[in-house]
Amino acid sequence: MSDDPAPRGTIGALAALLALGAAAFYPVLFNGFVNFDDVLFIRDNPDFNPVTLGALLRYWRGPYFGGAFPLTYLFLGTVASLAQTEDGLNPFAFRLAGLLVHLGGAVAVFFIVRMLLRSTLAALLGAAVFCVHPLQVEAAAWAVSPYTTLSLVTVALYVRYAQLSKDTQDAQLSKSPTIAPRDPATQRRLRLFYVAATVCFVLAMLAKPVAMVVVFIAAAIDVGWVRRRSVDVARALVPWCVLIIPFVIMTRAMIRTPPVVAPPLWERPLVAMDGLAFYLVKLIWPVGLVPDYGRTPQWLREHGPFWTAWLLPAAVGVIVALRWRSDRRPAALFALFTLSFLPVLGLLPHHFQAYSTVADRYAYLPLLAVAIAVGWCVAARPRLAYAIVPLIVVATVLSNIQSRRWRDTQTLFDYTLRLNPDSFAAHRILGYEARLRGDNVLASAHYTAALALRPDDATTNFNFAGVLVDRGEIGSALARYERALVQKPDDPQIRNNYGVALARAGRWDEAAEQFNAVLARYPDDAGATRNLAIVHATRPALPNPASRPAPQSPVPQAPAP
Repeated sequence: MSDDPAPRGTIGALAALLALGAAAFYPVLFNGFVNFDDVLFIRDNPDFNPVTLGALLRYWRGPYFGGAFPLTYLFLGTVASLAQTEDGLNPFAFRLAGLLVHLGGAVAVFFIVRMLLRSTLAALLGAAVFCVHPLQVEAAAWAVSPYTTLSLVTVALYVRYAQLSKDTQDAQLSKSPTIAPRDPATQRRLRLFYVAATVCFVLAMLAKPVAMVVVFIAAAIDVGWVRRRSVDVARALVPWCVLIIPFVIMTRAMIRTPPVVAPPLWERPLVAMDGLAFYLVKLIWPVGLVPDYGRTPQWLREHGPFWTAWLLPAAVGVIVALRWRSDRRPAALFALFTLSFLPVLGLLPHHFQAYSTVADRYAYLPLLAVAIAVGWCVAARPRLAYAIVPLIVVATVLSNIQSRRWRDTQTLFDYTLRLNPDSFAAHRILGYEARLRGDNVLASAHYTAALALRPDDATTNFNFAGVLVDRGEIGSALARYERALVQKPDDPQIRNNYGVALARAGRWDEAAEQFNAVLARYPDDAGATRNLAIVHATRPALPNPASRPAPQSPVPQAPAP
């Protein structure tokens, strides 16, 4: 992405960057699947066990939970085809893929910073901060999506296009007041970089639609750093805005997510400002990182800094705005940082807000602004490198430690509960894990804690009901199943298990009604068919309900974030 085919120090700088990234994140290679998307969407995904072309093509039609990610599933399917063993999928292949995706993003950041600052040292230190910052651990250690690297490559290609366009215009204007026709070779290069950036942008949105924020990132850099005319920026990016429209429509049409209880419109800006304040603090003090902060709009309103959190991002915004006339670059970086969070700040409700509005992985692309800021400081005052290098070393150590906390489900969520005892996700998932181990006492404790936080959660009520059935507390189990059905009346697994519990309570007619309700909607449901046959076979023959063979329950539902 540079005119010089072998810029001085590039190979050494990239080697140092990759070595830092490997030092920070190599523990993830030994981590297993974590029951926080990894299990439900990767390890136990029937489309990956084994992988078939037809199953992967189905992801181009949907429906999805949470968003439309056809390219991500194609990528995961490819990794799964390499990870097949006799015992199932080997997590090492996915952990290696996640690490390589992250390192690829760091390399793209290196080139972005170097193009903007024309300094290999500045690019190395800026990209190193991006690469090893502890906020990146979640993205590197969790479920894999290539949208991050594709987004950053898009930005790198666009920056090269914008700089070449600006340099061409400046050269022409310096020769004559009248702009001469552009050199055909330069025109071809401009088209090449723009088309390549556009293709990468489309691929990034196919991997994850949230990549649409790349438009804001590109605009902020173009206006504030490349300093092209607004009309030229609009001419380049309006077509990208048009490309976003079908992805918005596709996402709305293809996703299948549970309803989100959204805060009132007047509260959402305060929720968003609290999110920005949270990320600004974690940038400076990246400790106590967990997958569930419990920072929901309800928590913020009842227990958090609802009326004051906005002061920090507002103060930073005012400071950079005051410098706009003298220097656009600080304001451009703050805009890049802020707008990169736009889809997940809570202005538009998203399903993860059931756990928390904020999450470490949401900071992945915004950390590009931090990388540029660090590089800018080093380029202006190279002696600052002596202060920044120790900070990079500390961040590398912290990320290495944090990567180990993602070793397995139990380790991660035990740690989460130590830092956030009211973590709904931790109680919900650890309860599920305890039941799988047959520890119904611990499962009951976790489910009770989870339901104290979220009494109407369907999956938790369903799984707790299964524990109660195992303990013989059928009456309490029925109440839990009924509560789950209020939220998910068409869920066949809930109705099937509810029918089983009714049968064990001797309410055979009601049990048959539940199995028939499942079969009316899902005629091929094997569990309902088997259980209904047991009901019909035993109900007339055996007057004593306790002596009748009980229908079989399916396994508990894995909680999905």
